[in-house]
Amino acid sequence: MPRPPDIIYGRNPVLEAFRAGRPVKRLLFAEGLREEPRLKELRQLAAGRRITIEPADRRRLDDIAHSEAHQGVVAYVGPRKYWELEPMARAALADRSDAILLMLDSLQDPQNLGTISRSAEATGVGGIVTSHNRSPEVTPSVVKASAGAAEHLRYARVANLAQATDTLKDLGFWIVGGPKVRACTTCCERNRTPWCAFPCSAR
Repeated sequence: MPRPPDIIYGRNPVLEAFRAGRPVKRLLFAEGLREEPRLKELRQLAAGRRITIEPADRRRLDDIAHSEAHQGVVAYVGPRKYWELEPMARAALADRSDAILLMLDSLQDPQNLGTISRSAEATGVGGIVTSHNRSPEVTPSVVKASAGAAEHLRYARVANLAQATDTLKDLGFWIVGGPKVRACTTCCERNRTPWCAFPCSAR
């Protein structure tokens, strides 16, 4: 079965995809949209990439997005690229010596992943690690729930979280888990130590 096209919907998510440099193949606007700053910037960014904005009926956008929450904007984009764990950790360390990674176990709700991604991006998290089998992929609904913040984050999907923690320890990360997160993060921040937060499971 062919892979369905990659899409992003919503004004902020599509705008952040442009800002993050993600390839945008097509851009659709609902007919009759009232102009506002985000739409104006989207038009400018699309013109800069020579992308023609296609007018579309809202019902068509509902069908494409599988949601009515698209705010009249849908983009067809290039496939999301997931990181391998070790390169992601090294990239985070290259950004800052006291890098922070977030490891999520049994996070099954895409809305929760989106909300966490939004907070992670705002607080400077260098990457998010999830399980292949027990966490959702970064879907359009995740990007929408993150208000587009997911477009600026690194994600790694691993088969075994226990092995992933061993890999991170070998790279110098402290692993902080569960209710100890708040207390241990203060210590790590004081000592400029890279760390990986492993919060309590959330579904």
